[in-house]
Amino acid sequence: MKLRELAEVVGGRVVGDGDVEITSVSESARASAGALVMIRNKKDLAAAEASGASALLLSERMASRALPAIVAPNLRLAFALAIRRLHPSTPPAVGVHPTAVLGAGVAVGRGAAIGPHVVVGDGAVIGEDVVITALCAIGKDVTIGAQSVLHPLVTIYDGCQIGRRVILHAGAVIGGDGFGFARDGDRYVKIPHVGRVVIEDDVEIGVNTAVDRATLGETRIGEGSKIDNLVQVGHNVTIGRHVVIAGMSGIAGSATIEDGAVLAGNVGIVDHVTVGAGATLMARAAAHTDVPPGAVMSGSPALSHREDYKILAMLRRLPEVFDRLLALERSSERPQRRPPPDRAP
Repeated sequence: MKLRELAEVVGGRVVGDGDVEITSVSESARASAGALVMIRNKKDLAAAEASGASALLLSERMASRALPAIVAPNLRLAFALAIRRLHPSTPPAVGVHPTAVLGAGVAVGRGAAIGPHVVVGDGAVIGEDVVITALCAIGKDVTIGAQSVLHPLVTIYDGCQIGRRVILHAGAVIGGDGFGFARDGDRYVKIPHVGRVVIEDDVEIGVNTAVDRATLGETRIGEGSKIDNLVQVGHNVTIGRHVVIAGMSGIAGSATIEDGAVLAGNVGIVDHVTVGAGATLMARAAAHTDVPPGAVMSGSPALSHREDYKILAMLRRLPEVFDRLLALERSSERPQRRPPPDRAP
């Protein structure tokens, strides 16, 4: 498509020749004729101008004299929209594969695609245009909303509810039992988990992430939230709308993550803790107590990011402080010279 047409799609404006044909989005190192390259900084700009790219995608603060460009106010959004338009996914084969097994009373919506060796339990409802790829297991009475996509080996336990346009990546497990046991002398007795998981619309859940069902009631993930790979969401957790959780984070049972919060990589949340709306927990933070709305925290236990960095700066000075303290102790242990006595003239 022409550059000016693509600019309309991504919400940008054209600088230079808008009739250039664009066929792909590419990195500068692999760019050839027809490629559009996104520019983040001056180093990217120099590399792209020297490549075989046909056009650039720039922010308002960048400019190029060598190539035509789309200037976009939201560079990452424009980048996403350009890829979506120029690199569309291959449409699945609509219908039920001959090797799929569907239980009694399963309802399959118009345009749905159910792939090889998928198993769907009794009473499940598969919405319109849902894509379920190979080897997925869907339990009894599960509901999957329209246009959702399940990648290979996704497992959804009985009774769970999946909203519209949800993406579940390979190996995700929705609705497994929570980690709950009662002590009986020297052994543990399993606490049955008879609740469910509810995932609202436009949620994306990464590879090998587990979302446990509630003991009673619901584990709920709010609309538009995005969860990375290898994340553990415990039983009875409530995650609000448009929350972002990066890889290898763990959220213990009955914790609450409010709307718009951000959890960076390897964050830990203790059970029953609330992370306030719009709060950010930096990588490897561990929240042992409630996090105020809008706070930026780091460390273990989590403190305000400013305070945590102040403590870290002090810790880095410990070798120097220790050496000074040791020198002071040694000097205090040395015998003191007494001044000579006054002599009479």
